[in-house]
Amino acid sequence: MKLKMQNKTLLTLVALVLLSSCTNNKGWVYKTNNYDKNNDVAAKTSLKNKTIAVGSFADKRDSVNKDFIEFYAIPLMPFGYQNLNSPETTIRHANSSLWINFNPKDDFAKALVAELNESEIFKEALFLESSTGHDYKIKGELVSTYYNSKLFSYGLSIYGPVLWLVGLPATTVSNELEIKLSVINVKSGKNIFTKHYKADKYKKLGWVYSLPNDFNYSEMLKMLYKDFMSDLQKLDMARE
Repeated sequence: MKLKMQNKTLLTLVALVLLSSCTNNKGWVYKTNNYDKNNDVAAKTSLKNKTIAVGSFADKRDSVNKDFIEFYAIPLMPFGYQNLNSPETTIRHANSSLWINFNPKDDFAKALVAELNESEIFKEALFLESSTGHDYKIKGELVSTYYNSKLFSYGLSIYGPVLWLVGLPATTVSNELEIKLSVINVKSGKNIFTKHYKADKYKKLGWVYSLPNDFNYSEMLKMLYKDFMSDLQKLDMARE
């Protein structure tokens, strides 16, 4: 009996060490798209003297987080899992631990300001809650930052990690991202443009020796903003 308990403890420690050695904290870092300012991005010279304000995004996400990652240790359970609608509020994730300095309501808005200034479509874009004194404002909404993960034990409870060592997947993770953006003429109050932007779903299997990044929201947001900037170029806001 004592030997069996020692074996269980050893297997649990192996699982934790293998995973913890491959995981670390994730922090928000955003890099803007590149723009050809000599081409059509800068063509809207009518907006060159206009300013635009972007405030914090409204949080329209589902508030429910389900974190049952420990279920992997229950006999006959094939995996433990996480279904997180606001993943930044959870201190652990399948392939990483705490996500530091990540506040999507502000971070997504500031990233959009950086994109607008980099594109030089407007004279200036600012992160401000008040749009007073500016020509346009952008209202953003967080629709989904859904995160799903599974930690596989294959029904073997704490013995499951043995199968990781022989080549079976240890985890699977996915990220989803959807936002809504609206452009408003501050003077008239008219909503000029509204659109939902949804990124392609990110999903990866993880092996114990090669765990994929499970924090991909900055890369996904970058692609959505590329589409938004393209849509902005097509708007004739100067006539609104």
